[in-house]
Amino acid sequence: MFLSMKEKSTNRVNRKAYRFIAVMLAAVLMLACAACSSDTGGGNGNSNTPNSAATNSPGNNVSESQSSDSPKKTGGAAVQASDIVVVAEIAEELELSHFRAGAEATASFSEGLCLIYSDHGHKYGFIDTKGDLVVPMEYDYATAFSEGLAAVKIDNSDARPYTQERNEWGYIDASGNLVIPMGYNRAKPFSEGLAAIMKESQWGYIDRNGDTVIPSQYDDANNFSEGLAAVKKDDKWGFVDASGNPVIPLQYDTVQNFSEGLAAVKKDGKWGFIDISGNIAISFLYDKAYIFNEGLAAIEIDEKFGFIDPDGNIVIEPQYSNTATFDYFFSEGLALVVYEKTGTYIDKNGNIVKKLPGSYEIGYSFSNGLSKVSSAGQSEFINTDGEFVFPVDGYKSFSAFSFSEGYALCHIDDKWCILQNTAYKAD
Repeated sequence: MFLSMKEKSTNRVNRKAYRFIAVMLAAVLMLACAACSSDTGGGNGNSNTPNSAATNSPGNNVSESQSSDSPKKTGGAAVQASDIVVVAEIAEELELSHFRAGAEATASFSEGLCLIYSDHGHKYGFIDTKGDLVVPMEYDYATAFSEGLAAVKIDNSDARPYTQERNEWGYIDASGNLVIPMGYNRAKPFSEGLAAIMKESQWGYIDRNGDTVIPSQYDDANNFSEGLAAVKKDDKWGFVDASGNPVIPLQYDTVQNFSEGLAAVKKDGKWGFIDISGNIAISFLYDKAYIFNEGLAAIEIDEKFGFIDPDGNIVIEPQYSNTATFDYFFSEGLALVVYEKTGTYIDKNGNIVKKLPGSYEIGYSFSNGLSKVSSAGQSEFINTDGEFVFPVDGYKSFSAFSFSEGYALCHIDDKWCILQNTAYKAD
């Protein structure tokens, strides 16, 4: 419209005046564009778009950026009671018994098999997800399967793990065949193709063929994680690679395995974090520190726990009580902590998702969309919405181990059974 008017008024409008008008019009257009951009939320702190900081404000739901941490569930909904079914009963002749203290880590399904124990014969074996005995109950101790093998022990004098200094440990496959002969004082599960073993009171590493890869020379040794393993000698810890080459010198009082690129280490009474090259990534500021999981790590300051990110920024202020009966790390987007003397589930913003009744003494991290809590020897499962979903009414007694690979070993009304979480979908 403006160009047409120009063409008609060429003889009446001074060219200099025209240029002035054009400049003014361009300025008006620029101002209009800026106003339009402001209206769409480009930098306006009052924007209501999904990228706004208001999305992560306290009390709101977990933000979209955390959705990758949610458990594998059908349709994206939290696991419900109808998703949990009894799929097998364990034969009574196996005479299973409740596991001893600390068995939660081993009494879960791993690679399709679950470690079981009988007080009657004081022996360990393995069952599958149908409840069938796959590996006979003939071992005095065993670890869960890892990378196709399980460490097993034969010694009638003692059923406890890692206590004897005789050549009594070896490795079996999922069919119960002894594939690495008994010949070790102690043995740990395979990780990243290697397993820590003790021979003649010193630790080294073997491969899945039983061949020595790192000779026995350390006072203690952890599993490999992210290409490195923590080893101890003369009361100091460091890290070696899969060929046994020292990568991080023996200089720390205590260490934890690498996780998400960082390892918590203790030196001169304080904890910090190092990277895989041994560089200090987070300064030594903490009374206690734990592994990173889902982008956050628990740290302790003045007997209170909080959470930091990989840059050392405090994400959730230290405010939670120190207790060994709840897990202090995030799993499936939630962590179980003690707040105001009560077991409490929080999200990654520190928002409270669920407070447990005061009677619950022990709780575990989420696995397969469910968290197990216990009180007076009885168990219950909670979903990620904070709802108690199992057991349902009708059971007189119920105790269980945590879900893993979609299954859980449990004890219902004097019967050992296997539960399946049908909402769980494996990778």
